[in-house]
Amino acid sequence: MPVAQSPPRRRNQLPTADDTAEDDETQHNWEFTKENAAPLECGRSVKSLSKRAFGMSTREQAEIEEKTKKLEKLVKRTEKAVEWMQRQAQKPVAKKHNANARANNASTADESGNTAVDCLTEDEAQSLRDRLASELRYDPSTSNRDNIDYDPLRYWVLYIDHIRKSYPSDSKRQFLINERCARAFMSRPFIVPSYQNDARFIRICIYYADKTSCPNDVFKLMSKLKVGKKVSLFWVAWAWVAEKSEDYQFTEKIFQKALSVGAEPKKFLEERQKQFLRRMSRHWLNASKSEHEGNLDEDGAAAETENGGREALNSLSRECLERNNRSS
Repeated sequence: MPVAQSPPRRRNQLPTADDTAEDDETQHNWEFTKENAAPLECGRSVKSLSKRAFGMSTREQAEIEEKTKKLEKLVKRTEKAVEWMQRQAQKPVAKKHNANARANNASTADESGNTAVDCLTEDEAQSLRDRLASELRYDPSTSNRDNIDYDPLRYWVLYIDHIRKSYPSDSKRQFLINERCARAFMSRPFIVPSYQNDARFIRICIYYADKTSCPNDVFKLMSKLKVGKKVSLFWVAWAWVAEKSEDYQFTEKIFQKALSVGAEPKKFLEERQKQFLRRMSRHWLNASKSEHEGNLDEDGAAAETENGGREALNSLSRECLERNNRSS
């Protein structure tokens, strides 16, 4: 006996309660379909995408949410520590400028425009980092691998990877987690100074810059803070942004600066510089060739017009001339 099927919904017919319930059940599955998964530079797991395309069980969805909450809690520890350090950094410099601030009704920024955090010495910044363990029970400088605070960047890397794989079409969520990571470890005083030249952190910053409307501003800030100074990938990515904006002179300066500061790996940097110079050679060659062809086209067009006029005159017969002669 055939199973009775509901009639198809008409074009302008409002959805029923059953239709709405069915849509709610398939909404989460639609989120994970292959067609809605944003592409990744490293690619995606075919097995994972196929599994999500055919639906996920309630238990699997609960596991994803549980892992998300766990990683969120871990990265929050870093953000709270950064906020605490920034508040504490205002106090010593504020005391130094307290008299001038009262007399001149000025803020804690000096005449050069630097804030209190900028005026903090390295010894004062290290003193704040040492107080983290006693006051917040947060010790990112620990060498104990079993400690929860050992290498806090690893939690951010895991969290970013988890968001990309678990929410493939939520580009806003992916952007925000990268932005939070960049802000946390680029805020001064640096909570972990060694991350300034950590390849993992530089990749996250580059990905974040690529998704912003003005990536060049992000690279300028990184350069000012000396983030990525010794990492070739930072300079190559910045050079690529400058080249895309057709600022070829600045692109060459970026490569020269990277070589002068000793960015590593040097071989990778030199190879990309050579590729850039080859592209520039082809660019100027094509530009000069196009200009030369443009001049020939103008002369050719003029010659063609002249020949065409002669051919039109030669095509006139004597009979046509006599018919057009109105003097007789």
